[in-house]
Amino acid sequence: MKIGVISDTHGVVNPGVFQVFQGVDVILHAGDIGSEDVISELQSIAPVHAVKGNCDFMTGRMYPVEKRLELRGKMILMRHIPLRDPGNMKDIDIFVHGHTHDARNEMIGGLLVFNPGYAGPAKGDVEISVGLIELGSTNVRAWIERLR
Repeated sequence: MKIGVISDTHGVVNPGVFQVFQGVDVILHAGDIGSEDVISELQSIAPVHAVKGNCDFMTGRMYPVEKRLELRGKMILMRHIPLRDPGNMKDIDIFVHGHTHDARNEMIGGLLVFNPGYAGPAKGDVEISVGLIELGSTNVRAWIERLR
């Protein structure tokens, strides 16, 4: 199973996302969506699970602050703002967050802590990125794709 991970779009879907997310089974949006249009565009690629970010004040569908989902036998916790000590989570295999605008792909014990980075409107020399996670039958592989 291939998962596209995105965060901090702030109302914009970078055109490079469509190429990077081609063939993903599901997309996780870790908050600061910015516009319901972002979700609609991403849903044209694959089903989307999203959480609310600290800048999400849009009307329409309400998103939870935190969401747990199981994909291919792996328990995933999503939230926009990272936890101070994610290494203490007992029943979680993958922790996905956003907010910091800095990509993160780190194993802490047996927990994958993953932040795809900033995927919003271009700002100066701020790096734009998204992430991919592959769930195999016995392994998890994750990486960051730089869009600029």
